[in-house]
Amino acid sequence: MTKVSDIHITRWGQAGEKLILIHGGVQGSKQSGSAHFSKQEQLAQHGYEVLVPDRPGHGRSPTPNRPDDAEADGEWVAELLEMVRTWLVTPLAVALHYLLHRDAPVQ
Repeated sequence: MTKVSDIHITRWGQAGEKLILIHGGVQGSKQSGSAHFSKQEQLAQHGYEVLVPDRPGHGRSPTPNRPDDAEADGEWVAELLEMVRTWLVTPLAVALHYLLHRDAPVQ
């Protein structure tokens, strides 16, 4: 299972409300999350701390030796959200898995 500690995360900004942007795309892509969301980097200049993970098998995160798996991605996304407690922008399948399998209601 992939853990947050295995995931490369680009951070833009040092303070302010946190925002997590998670990219889509086919596993094995060398394109990182920061490349997918390069225009959103300017959110850091508007008071946000933006976290942009490279999903497993993308950019600088290691390949998990499995196909793309929304359920597995939902696990590390849930772990990241528990650590950060913030807004999330992600592909729908990952978000739905997270919402359906968490113990506490979304606040």
